Amino acid sequence: MHKPFEIGLVMAGAVSAGAYTGGVMDFLIQALDAWQKAKDAGEADAPRHEVRLKVMAGTSAGGMTAGIACGALGSDFAPVTDPFQPDPANKLFDSWVKRIDIAMLLGEADLADENRPVRSLLDSSPLDAIARDALDFKPRAEPRAWVSEPLHVLTTVSNLRGVPYNIPFRGDYREGHEMYAHADYVHFLVSVGGAATEASALSLDWARQTRIDNWRRLENAALATGAFPVGLAPRALKLERTLYDHRTWSIPAQGSPVGVGACSFIHTHRPIPAHWPESMRQHPDYATLCVDGGVMNNEPFDLARRIMLDGDCACPRGAENATRAIVMVDPFPGADTDVGKYEAKDDVISTFMSMFTAMKNQARFKPEDLALAQEDDVYSRFLIAPTRDDERHPIACGALGGFSGFLSEDFRRHDFMLGRRNCQAFLRKHFVLSAKHPLFANWSEEQRNRFETIEDGQAFLPIIPLLDTAESVCAVPEWPRYSGAQLDVLGEKIGNRYDTLMDRFAHQFAKDNWLARQALKLFANRKKNDAVNWACKRIQTEFKVFKLMR
Repeated sequence: MHKPFEIGLVMAGAVSAGAYTGGVMDFLIQALDAWQKAKDAGEADAPRHEVRLKVMAGTSAGGMTAGIACGALGSDFAPVTDPFQPDPANKLFDSWVKRIDIAMLLGEADLADENRPVRSLLDSSPLDAIARDALDFKPRAEPRAWVSEPLHVLTTVSNLRGVPYNIPFRGDYREGHEMYAHADYVHFLVSVGGAATEASALSLDWARQTRIDNWRRLENAALATGAFPVGLAPRALKLERTLYDHRTWSIPAQGSPVGVGACSFIHTHRPIPAHWPESMRQHPDYATLCVDGGVMNNEPFDLARRIMLDGDCACPRGAENATRAIVMVDPFPGADTDVGKYEAKDDVISTFMSMFTAMKNQARFKPEDLALAQEDDVYSRFLIAPTRDDERHPIACGALGGFSGFLSEDFRRHDFMLGRRNCQAFLRKHFVLSAKHPLFANWSEEQRNRFETIEDGQAFLPIIPLLDTAESVCAVPEWPRYSGAQLDVLGEKIGNRYDTLMDRFAHQFAKDNWLARQALKLFANRKKNDAVNWACKRIQTEFKVFKLMR
């Protein structure tokens, strides 16, 4: 039998559209479980080939979903076929649809202590409970057969301190060139008993009997990757320095051929120790503040690919010979702006904002992926993105730069169910290989007739066949709407949060000057209505564009 086909999942940044990614993950688990159950029962229509989920890499909402999915994969739960009667044990739905909402984000628990500096515009404290509950699960009796042993899980973070590295140069100046890496990540390795270890990864035990402290670290890493700058509070991470010293990097091999062809991209993988200053070498730990990983790496395709290659110099990419594939789930695959339209605003504020955007986009730019993308007929990378009846705006969580989903459970519920529907269509129509692929060598004629699809005269078969409950068509969810009454209630909550925020800012910046403090409060109070009205007007305008207003 052909060796298992390996799958890597890359979950891009999504803000509140993490609900969509959660829905994709929910259906993917359902489909793989249904297929495995049919194989275990010896059903004749169940193809016998094997797949393995080898890695999940995520950023921001995608990284949070990767963390939640760890709990989902390690436990038993029912998929969400009825969004109004979900299984409480379904942590993907509970976390993304039921729990995270603007009402809690506009709370004031984080501002209770007036002597504590303001850390974010929104209240991040309820997120701790969501992360804790998402990974509080009853372990399965046995791990899922289609999950690799071990499973790699990576969450990106934007490291505000930076990790120092040094490049030596020949010359009189012998100190070398110092650089700092800020596009960081935390690497976890999940296995039975936590037995699998790597010097650059933190080990997790599926049964949660050992290495409990590392599950807490996964919670924190998931919160850190989703810490949207200014909006949500930064997160402190403390990791062993040795994790960085043993981290492997992809390095072009000496004498690598240049040009087009299968061996154009030959790399070696080896660790490059960080260049820690003398003051840190006496301490085993490295502590830093982190914010949203999407600031610097919004689609961690590179991290997943490194794990998938597993030391190989290249990955077969043809329909008849691919042995592994990366599936990227991206709720926002298109550009935010039309680059053909450009207005050169040269005032100081516009220049600063444009510079920040340019730095963010450059940090995310990956020429190695661009080079690989020039080849057609690639069957080692796939994309799941929102589609809904040819709508320009297919997801309800896409307004307000991805924040709209926090304003309505109906929005998040719609996107979760759309994610399930899109995943089902993807597995049926697009996640395929040539019918001539060795993976399908033992398929019966009946199985081929049932699952075969034809494209441009060529026969294809699904890598993950849909069986049993996964066959039932996922319906198009009803498009949600937001009412003027809901907007009025929201405006009141924004106003309440504004009052407390301004009071804390005044105390923070004029703590020892009563007169200055009162002046700041008076100024803020006069601007309150303008601020609240601006926010509500912005919400209403965007919701109309997205057809979300009643």
